[in-house]
Amino acid sequence: MKNTFTTLFICLLTAASALAQTAKDSSENYNSYGGKVGVGISIFDGVGIPVRFYLSPKNVLEAGFYFGAIVVITDDQLEILGGPLLGVGYTYFGNRFEKPKYQKIRANGVAVRFNHLAGDYSTSMLSLGWAMETIRKKHPQRSFILELGLKQTFPDFVYNGEAIK
Repeated sequence: MKNTFTTLFICLLTAASALAQTAKDSSENYNSYGGKVGVGISIFDGVGIPVRFYLSPKNVLEAGFYFGAIVVITDDQLEILGGPLLGVGYTYFGNRFEKPKYQKIRANGVAVRFNHLAGDYSTSMLSLGWAMETIRKKHPQRSFILELGLKQTFPDFVYNGEAIK
């Protein structure tokens, strides 16, 4: 599993570097798009409110409070267990570039996240993935970020008298 994460991380960095080099050739500077602080809605990994702090257009820190869940599968049943989820993350974006046909500014990057499901079903989650930020030219202070990647969970709780590790 460790080699898989290492290989994926190297591939993502290589792809982000290639995209950044392509975007460098663009003559217009798109760093004025976007903002310094962003508040949004997160779905899939946990439903909640993330707050993003843009240190620069390329370096983004994130913290969030969500409602998250895990799935526990035993021999005879499947159960969804939920609770409060706290998360932090870092995203490195390459240079922004224009998609003229769609009137959008885009940036691709690498995202690292750490989330912790608190409460009776304590579980930590580490993820690494590709991130794409899209900004519409007619709304230069708003963005949409899509992240796809791999996640590893580290459960640490007792379920029906059995320690889940």
